[in-house]
Amino acid sequence: MLEKIDTNLKKIIAACHIDGYGQDLEHWVRQIGTKTTNYKNMLPRDLTNELLIKYCADNNLVYDITKRGFYDLFLLLDKKSDILFTCMSEESLNKILKDKKRENPHYIDILSLKNIDLKAINHQLHFEGINNQKFEQSELERKLFELCENLENKALISKFRYVIITFKKEGYRLTSLKAFVYNAQLELVEEENWTQYLKPGYELLNIESSQNDDNDIKQPIKPKLKTKYIKETQEIKPEIKNDTINNDIKEDN
Repeated sequence: MLEKIDTNLKKIIAACHIDGYGQDLEHWVRQIGTKTTNYKNMLPRDLTNELLIKYCADNNLVYDITKRGFYDLFLLLDKKSDILFTCMSEESLNKILKDKKRENPHYIDILSLKNIDLKAINHQLHFEGINNQKFEQSELERKLFELCENLENKALISKFRYVIITFKKEGYRLTSLKAFVYNAQLELVEEENWTQYLKPGYELLNIESSQNDDNDIKQPIKPKLKTKYIKETQEIKPEIKNDTINNDIKEDN
């Protein structure tokens, strides 16, 4: 399934993550000039999403933003391959997969219903008469409808697959980018390493929607801070208290 994803789209996703978690974040941190930098845990996701949105109109991409508690979930649908993407840190994904005691479904539980008929690499045996489903399927289907209704109306597509993109980072530098497909039981179906697209220099590539030449690209549009906001922030310089809650999990729930 992952082979259906265009190489140029993989480069777009990689370049936006490089800038969102690297160049753009560092640029904003320096301009804002606060003494503490707690926003480094939350702001990169928003910067990356903003960069991805810039490519939607010309690249067969459709996006939607839906509320998950206090968190704005960004959904990116590629109409060319009929694949829906969400992004999170690899550490967060592993913690979710290992958490067998969670009482409420995570959005990956819900969206993975799109892959309900896919066979896992190593299928877990399910015995007849024993309920192995952690959450009621009817409840998951209801939540899936709520999450995707607006996106499906925008894209005029209701049948698509779901892929999770994960990343690892060190400071402002991304060290890993991968794509995973899980079925409705959160069993691994397929994975692909996209780290090759994080090679030095990809953040400087020009990315465009050319279907014929993956190397023919246009410069990403970088978000900028308003001058008034920069001035006010530099004068006030509020100190943000450190939040000891694991920010990766906080970000992705």
